[in-house]
Amino acid sequence: MEKNRWLRIICFVFMVWLHPEDSCSQESKRDNIWMICGYWIPRAGIDFNAGYADTFSVQRDMDFFLTNASICDTTGQLLLYTNGHLVSNNYHDTLANSFDFNPGHYTNNYFPYGNGALQGALILPVPNHTSVFVIFHESADTFFAHGEYFERPLNLSYSIADLSLNSGNGAITKKNIHIIDDTLVVGRISGCKHANGRDWWVIKRKLFKNEFIKVLVTPDTIIKYGEQAIGTHTKFEDALGVGIFNSDGSKYVNLNYDTTIDILDFDRCTGQFSNLLTLTCPDSIYTLGGCAFSASGRFLYVSTNYHIFQFDTWASDISTSRISVSTWDGVPDTNGFMTAFFAMRLAPDNKIYVTTNWGTNQLHVIDYPDSLGIGCNVRQHGLILPSFTALGLPNAINYSLGGISGSACDTVYYLNIDPHINEEKDFLVFPNPSNGIVNVRSPIGNIRDFRIWVFDELGLSKEVSIVQNTIDLSYLNPGIYLLKVFYKNNFITTNKIILLQ
Repeated sequence: MEKNRWLRIICFVFMVWLHPEDSCSQESKRDNIWMICGYWIPRAGIDFNAGYADTFSVQRDMDFFLTNASICDTTGQLLLYTNGHLVSNNYHDTLANSFDFNPGHYTNNYFPYGNGALQGALILPVPNHTSVFVIFHESADTFFAHGEYFERPLNLSYSIADLSLNSGNGAITKKNIHIIDDTLVVGRISGCKHANGRDWWVIKRKLFKNEFIKVLVTPDTIIKYGEQAIGTHTKFEDALGVGIFNSDGSKYVNLNYDTTIDILDFDRCTGQFSNLLTLTCPDSIYTLGGCAFSASGRFLYVSTNYHIFQFDTWASDISTSRISVSTWDGVPDTNGFMTAFFAMRLAPDNKIYVTTNWGTNQLHVIDYPDSLGIGCNVRQHGLILPSFTALGLPNAINYSLGGISGSACDTVYYLNIDPHINEEKDFLVFPNPSNGIVNVRSPIGNIRDFRIWVFDELGLSKEVSIVQNTIDLSYLNPGIYLLKVFYKNNFITTNKIILLQ
């Protein structure tokens, strides 16, 4: 086990040295501008395009509280951002048709200061569309259940922003579309790249149950993909929890507000969680606030108000690897406000930034998150901002994560379908994995000119009928199958597909 752990470390360092462009690919610049401060004008942000945290001031209307999401283009220039109330473009103007965005009690109650949900919004590029983005968001409403009144989300919604519209200023083309209707925890809207390197997984957790709901984003479809019961369930898990993936999407952490932490393996191909490990991170006075992985994914950092802890996820026993790497020094800001630890995020410069629990003009900084123990170097009050920050940091994911080569779903497109057609053409089978009903699409010819045969692992085959651009494989047992596709009786490609329960 020790040999394997060091081998992973050596491989990671070697790959970064050999291919430095892979560790900071162009797509990673989509997280290079952070709009973080609220309440005070001018408001502040952080620009990471120079390779370090460069603070700036900006005149903008939008305040932030806890909900914060933004996205840049592939050159690191700001495109969109939201606080859960408004959606603004890079000119800091509200997008056209965004009136009544994200309605609900939370929105009304917190307006105009920004919604009160950590990870209450997430912005993703729609695959294969250069100017179209999907914004996942939530509000909350009051309801009575289990003998108590709750103020929690009753749906997860999405809106579509097209930045090519309105003379390049952008507009909302679809708004407040419910993708999940259920009682849900506050915040924890997280996601990662599908193993095919193109689509996106979005994860949301139910309230009252240890169940996750998965959403799949493809170039032309956003679907509720399935549910899975796994992980611990605690009374206070819905309060201020956090859900994050590590950089390669192989691990997911669900941080509950009552000091319990679930670490789960994640299959980016099937969307399934497995191998639950529950950790504790006690603090005698305050509860958990935030968590973040180091760039390599090896170290997990968890903050309570008074402590920052480090876990080694490559250790043979993760639960015993916990180290306290910093204790709050008790020093307030210049106005006397408390600067204890709260939310945290891994930044594009591979440092971790930590907000204070009173929204001061300071951020704490973990300089070397991939170093063991106090070698990570926690600098309290390490970054001074031009104005007071909000409690939350922008919710984003590893946009630059690629596909998993050699996986069962590593390919989604097959080019040059018909040798008699000169231009490149694609044949698409989705979703993959699937629960049985599979969509098929081709930009050439009539779909009636296609024939599809399905083969199991023993080589047994059967032709399946294409009905209204779908094939029905729900009669088959869960597993991996091959689809052989023919166009006008000519074989063109073979596609792997995974069938789930």
